Amino acid sequence: MTTVARSLRIYADTSVFGGCFDDEFKADSLRFFEEVRQGQFVVVVSDVTLDELQLAPEEVRRGWRTFRLTKYRS
Repeated sequence: MTTVARSLRIYADTSVFGGCFDDEFKADSLRFFEEVRQGQFVVVVSDVTLDELQLAPEEVRRGWRTFRLTKYRS
């Protein structure tokens, strides 16, 4: 039997992206997104999260666009 390695899919709401710019959550958030960049996780977002990110501060908008996101389908 052949096994296929798959990245864990993690749902993220708007606050997860904003955490990169909040002193309390910055270190953990940046570490999480570095693991996303390394392919350990796939970030899954909803349409609501995408809408909210469009209205987020520029630094947050600039950051989330660099990730491969998967839209949540119910």
